[in-house]
Amino acid sequence: MPENYFTEITYQGDDFSRQGVPSGAYEDCRFRNCIFTDCDLSGLRFTDCEFQDCDLSNAVVQDTAFQEVRFSDCKLLGILFSDCRTFRFKVDFFACQLNWASFQALPMKGTRFEKCQLIETDFTQTQLEGAIFDAVNLEGAVFFRTHLVGADFRTADHFSIDPEENDLRKAHFSAHSLAGLLGKYQLRIEGD
Repeated sequence: MPENYFTEITYQGDDFSRQGVPSGAYEDCRFRNCIFTDCDLSGLRFTDCEFQDCDLSNAVVQDTAFQEVRFSDCKLLGILFSDCRTFRFKVDFFACQLNWASFQALPMKGTRFEKCQLIETDFTQTQLEGAIFDAVNLEGAVFFRTHLVGADFRTADHFSIDPEENDLRKAHFSAHSLAGLLGKYQLRIEGD
């Protein structure tokens, strides 16, 4: 049976938590002010799509494809992105709430997180080479065996990253964030 194919459609204010999301592939679609809370998005494919002001909290994304997808001002609490398809997985986040999400072991080279809340988000074994963490809150976020080569943390806050357990070669940090790298040593770092 052929897959449903939706292209260049703008969905405005739809409550998919009540009506469900039609299965298939979505390409170059826009979702604005839509509700996907607790929705099952398993097996769906989103390519070159944008989600703006949407609530996807606790959505199930088992084998879901997010390929070149941008999330802006979205609520994405508790999503296990680690269950997504890894093939061509590419996402960017702007002003989103990603608390309790998991990106464990995903290929996320060059991913951009800007003005996001990433409280207790799991980045265990994630490939984040060249990722940008711009003005984000990483309080309680987990970095373990994470590939962070060239990642930019200069404006990130409240992170704790163990340099002995993560690959931080050529990563960028500001002087005020050194405590986030040295926390396990219980040093007292004082400002001017």
